[in-house]
Amino acid sequence: MRVNRNPACPVCGDRPTIRELVDYEEFCGTGRGAGDGGWDEAVMTVHELKALREGGENFTLLDVREPFEAQLVSLPGSKLIPLRELAGRLGELDPTARVVAYCHHGIRSASAAALLRSAGFARVHNLVGGIDAWAMEIEKEMARY
Repeated sequence: MRVNRNPACPVCGDRPTIRELVDYEEFCGTGRGAGDGGWDEAVMTVHELKALREGGENFTLLDVREPFEAQLVSLPGSKLIPLRELAGRLGELDPTARVVAYCHHGIRSASAAALLRSAGFARVHNLVGGIDAWAMEIEKEMARY
């Protein structure tokens, strides 16, 4: 099959406007930057969470899934506040504490982290990949749904 060159193509045309690959994490707002204590302020990997838990630092592990999901499987020590209730229950959380929010895959917890930051919480992280990533990479015997 032969394909003719498109002179208006933004990559290979006569006047290209796309000259390099996009930084996907930066584009999606999940980029990794330098945070306090070596931790990124926006996101945390499951391996970073494991190290944080093993390090003994006091922090809040916030589960923003629905109660039926938490009944299936949860990370020990989590505080369950479903995302839909979070704005009305901010008083249950310490705004000066480190908070790691998680959900199933990291989508709802990203929204939760943004809400917490906009409410003045300074050290908030979204667990990338959520509890599913934890089950796949850290606790491989953990139930997945």
